[in-house]
Amino acid sequence: MLDMAFFIPIRYRQSLDGVNAMKRDLNAAQGNVMSKIIKPGQKAPISGIYDMVGPRGGRTGEQVVSTHNKPLPPTQKPGQGYTVAKPAHHQHKK
Repeated sequence: MLDMAFFIPIRYRQSLDGVNAMKRDLNAAQGNVMSKIIKPGQKAPISGIYDMVGPRGGRTGEQVVSTHNKPLPPTQKPGQGYTVAKPAHHQHKK
């Protein structure tokens, strides 16, 4: 008699590997933009919500919304910048 419990973890692990591969590919595509500190006045690389960060990269709790190729607003203190908190997901109208 075959023990089916042996087969379930293998299928589950394979499906998780596929999901992890998709996440890894997405992170590789967005990773350069997502972790990079962008200075105020520079053009936003992608549309979305940006976290204001201090000189060492710690979040200040302030957020701004910016669109692609529009300059980011000035920060409250010198040395601060922005990181992408959440990229915008545009819906195309038909």
